Amino acid sequence: MKPLGVILTESSTETARCQLYEHAERGKVREGMFLLVHTTGNRRILARLARIIPQNEFFVPGDAWTEARRKQQEIPSEIARRYEICEFELLKEVPGLVDVSIPPYPGDEVYGINVSEDLNAIFGVIRQEGIIWYGSLLGYENAPIPLTIEAIPMHSAVFGVTGSGKSYDVGGLIEELVRIPAGENTILSIPMVIIDANADYIDYHEYFRKNGSLGACASVTRYVFPNSPVMKTYQSYVRPIALNLNNLSLRDLAELIVTY
Repeated sequence: MKPLGVILTESSTETARCQLYEHAERGKVREGMFLLVHTTGNRRILARLARIIPQNEFFVPGDAWTEARRKQQEIPSEIARRYEICEFELLKEVPGLVDVSIPPYPGDEVYGINVSEDLNAIFGVIRQEGIIWYGSLLGYENAPIPLTIEAIPMHSAVFGVTGSGKSYDVGGLIEELVRIPAGENTILSIPMVIIDANADYIDYHEYFRKNGSLGACASVTRYVFPNSPVMKTYQSYVRPIALNLNNLSLRDLAELIVTY
């Protein structure tokens, strides 16, 4: 694989700059893509391209060509020094995703990486038991992210503005969590409680009720309030849920009355 550019001075363990080679200019790379910095000592640093800055010495504010540009006169730009500078965020050393402890040095070269095919080189894991591959890295059609099942219930959150696809993405995650690979021809499911005020995920209950299965999930039970019309329509895998006021103290009841 041909190198795309070369590292310039003033790199740190967090950021770096490179100058692109001619064959990589003019849109051959894009902001947001992942690249590999091949450093001294045969280390590999995974980097994300943060900014592309085209340079041309005949188009610098206040230079000798300012008046010519002002009067729309032709400038011999073909003889100017033209090049493209890229700014990187240095993420981790690969494989294994360990912290970058030594910055890349001037002269180290930058290479492309086939994210879809080199997932093991990036994440240091292969398709194995206890890991689900979810979604895709931004800007790539087929570059899923490995999620360890044990870590998912600990610290996970989904953020986004209205209409950005939060419910859709969580639905995709639910479908993965009921089909967890656990050996040859074996899948498992983890238990889930879904509080669904907007009925975004009611289709999973309907699918289970009609087909009797949802991946490896043994049962999908829908809980509704006792007066819900659903209780009168069908009883299959539907249970009532309500507050038992008898379990509340008089003080708690009084506070509820005043509050609501």
